Amino acid sequence: MKKYYLGIDLGSTTSKAVIINEKDEIIGRGITNTRANYKVAADIAREEAIYDARFTLLTNKLKDEIESKPEFKKYMEDIRSVFQYRQFKRRMDS
Repeated sequence: MKKYYLGIDLGSTTSKAVIINEKDEIIGRGITNTRANYKVAADIAREEAIYDARFTLLTNKLKDEIESKPEFKKYMEDIRSVFQYRQFKRRMDS
């Protein structure tokens, strides 16, 4: 099983998260405003980094197919954008 590592930087205005693999390659990133609640900021940044990492891993798995049919790259970008929007909307609605 591969290992991945999560790091979170909680700042006074912005909080960031990053996920790296065993080769120290960045595979996921997340960023959010810290607001007044560090726990919420850490959770949001972590969640965004996890979603970003999942799309990175999926894109890497589909690399050959995406390279053979360039329109697939656009589909992956569209899916990622819609997913990010839905996550943002879900947070705003709750």
